[in-house]
Amino acid sequence: MIGLDDVRADRVASSAGKRGWTPRLDRFAAGAVVFTQAVSPAPWTLPAFISLLTALHPSRHGVVNRYSDPSVEPPVNAQLSRLCPSARTLAEVLRGQGLRTAAFTGGAGLAGISGLSSGFEVYSDSVAFGGFERSVPQALSWLDSRRPDERFFLFVHGYDAHGFNPAHFPPAEAEAFRARRDDGIGGAIKPASRGERRLRRRRYDEALRRLDRNLSSLLDRLDRPDLRGRVIVAVVGDHGEELFEHGGVDHGLTLYDELLRVPLLLRVPGVKRRRVNFQVRTLDLMPTILDLLGTAPDPTLAAQMEGGSLLPALRGEEMSLDAFSETDFLLHAGLRGLRTADGW
Repeated sequence: MIGLDDVRADRVASSAGKRGWTPRLDRFAAGAVVFTQAVSPAPWTLPAFISLLTALHPSRHGVVNRYSDPSVEPPVNAQLSRLCPSARTLAEVLRGQGLRTAAFTGGAGLAGISGLSSGFEVYSDSVAFGGFERSVPQALSWLDSRRPDERFFLFVHGYDAHGFNPAHFPPAEAEAFRARRDDGIGGAIKPASRGERRLRRRRYDEALRRLDRNLSSLLDRLDRPDLRGRVIVAVVGDHGEELFEHGGVDHGLTLYDELLRVPLLLRVPGVKRRRVNFQVRTLDLMPTILDLLGTAPDPTLAAQMEGGSLLPALRGEEMSLDAFSETDFLLHAGLRGLRTADGW
């Protein structure tokens, strides 16, 4: 599973249907099932990835902010094991099936203490807003260290597209971006000039090109004969990024399409490439993976998962799925939204 942090669906040609900024990723997508209308249950990292790895909506798993009690000093970290003790992660389930498990992330919103590390033998979160230039070499080293016959679940994540990634902006622009982002959190959205809008889009697109380059060696490794045709590969975004469509920048505060529509690519041995143009949810990925692996969930796990298997879509069948999304970002937003299967 490759986690594309802060990547909009309309910037990946394989999802948007037009020329994009990620040629290597688009080449991978040419042999995959591409879901063009994949919707995230949250417009920011922490709740979105907890949902991805539990198939629970944020308000069900409870990890809706970094802290469960920010009023005390030091603040109490939000932890899945406390807020939803019965929840099992995808890594826990697969490790219980005998798979080796490892995760290499960019840290920050993917801090293992939140519960994201549950079930992983190895969980790397030692940097803040690190990109694939760091996590991909770690993942490749881990892949090469395992025995060829070992089944595994590997999660690789990068913040390359994120505005807080150190490579995203020159220093002066980074300071201006954070100031505008903080103004938006405080409710003071100032009009942006045409030049500022153009520059913000340019920096974001440059970051996507850098992401594509940094990710290419992992995609190349997955194409080698020992893995190609034997490994399920999921590429998924957690949320998108606002580029002034509704006045602001960054993410977390709204539930508009620029934040909720994300790339979702699934390459499965024996499954033909296709484009799926009806709506699905990133919440559906965990049950789909378990279905593909023939791992029938026990009654407790089946009751936990609020997503559903996309196996019918992989076979070319139509599905009708409403998508619920929500945000309580930094205690400054409290929004709920429903994007219905028929377009409302």
